[in-house]
Amino acid sequence: MWPLSREWGLICLPLLWPQGAVRVLQTDRFSILPSARFLNFAGNNQLNLGSWFRYHFIGASEGFVREGSLGLGTWYDTNDALVLLLEFNQPNYMLAVSYDVPTSNDISSIQQNGVFELTAALKLRKGRPEARPSEDRDGDGVADENDACPDTPGPKALLGCPDSDGDGIPDKFDNCPNESGPQNLSGCPDSDGDGIADKDDACPDAAGPRLSNGCPDKDNDGVPDKDDLCPDVPGVAAKQGCPASEVQLTPTELKILESAKYVHFQSGTAIIEATSYSNLDLVVEVMKVHPNDLLELVGHTDDVGDADANLRLGQERADAVKAYLVSKGIPASQINTSSFGEEKPIANNNTEEGRSLNRRVEMRIIKNKYLQLLDNQKAFVPNEGFFFKEPP
Repeated sequence: MWPLSREWGLICLPLLWPQGAVRVLQTDRFSILPSARFLNFAGNNQLNLGSWFRYHFIGASEGFVREGSLGLGTWYDTNDALVLLLEFNQPNYMLAVSYDVPTSNDISSIQQNGVFELTAALKLRKGRPEARPSEDRDGDGVADENDACPDTPGPKALLGCPDSDGDGIPDKFDNCPNESGPQNLSGCPDSDGDGIADKDDACPDAAGPRLSNGCPDKDNDGVPDKDDLCPDVPGVAAKQGCPASEVQLTPTELKILESAKYVHFQSGTAIIEATSYSNLDLVVEVMKVHPNDLLELVGHTDDVGDADANLRLGQERADAVKAYLVSKGIPASQINTSSFGEEKPIANNNTEEGRSLNRRVEMRIIKNKYLQLLDNQKAFVPNEGFFFKEPP
């Protein structure tokens, strides 16, 4: 039950006569208002008693229909007539059409045939007398019917929804509600200003194109500088950003290098077992065919033991293979070594067979033009197949 409220107004007929109503019940959409009016019609004083049953317009605020109501009602005229009413009620005025149905033969001939009445009323009370009482559960000053977040306080400008980071985007639409960011990035910050939100940017502090996930790419080849072995020369991703031009080794040479990478060492050491010498001797023969090219050796281990120790062991094993090849006549300057330790397994370390495959020294032949570049990068990503590259 809503609190009682009162309305007073004047009926605009040939003369002005008072009317009034008391609201006794109101829900979100409907209300009941017992009412009374006194007027003089055709020389007869009339007292009308009845009630309005109103449907309320919620949220309407512009044009002809504002927050008001459409009412249906019945009145009893003390001169023995029943008044049926259709009413359009707005904050400061009211329009109504009614029809008086006689309930007794002891009335004037005019009223015996029924009477239509058109009523226009101006409301003297200021404000919006018809506006229904509004709830505001979260106490943010925004009525629940207009509040997009009625249970969480927020500013009126955001329809009552909170904005924790103050970036003008309600938290419920903000992908980063605790970090201020622009609307085009759904409220997420972009520290380097490259148009990629920090949370999706592989290099959030250095501007770069979307093609390289927000990382710089000086040669615009789609390979970020941090992963590009040739950052100043356009290349392809399959060759780590270096030019794609390459000359394949013969099938026999490829087979030799593939077989030779599984060098057997004494357990936990860099001492080559004699069973591996025959394969390494074949590598010597391949290098004699390519006297101007570089042999890259990269040591790998299984994951048994300490990671740092395995990194050192991988380097020692690559150096041991280099030492053997040098002893067979290959110039030391033609061989470059590095290690990944246990970081790049090619098989499951949970089995002895897998660990055996992971203990290896990868080999590939490349053009000497890239010797200094590879040495400066201190990185090598094994490729499937082995090749040497023509100068770009």
